[in-house]
Amino acid sequence: MKGAVESYIYQGSAVLINIRINDKTLMKVRVPATSEVVNP
Repeated sequence: MKGAVESYIYQGSAVLINIRINDKTLMKVRVPATSEVVNP
């Protein structure tokens, strides 16, 4: 399954990531912002 990161939003102590799987599917992932999260 391939996915492309469409957007990501920093929300204080968490990061909200939108991953586009295909034309119809948009998966939202909420990740706690830790020292492991690297800003590209």
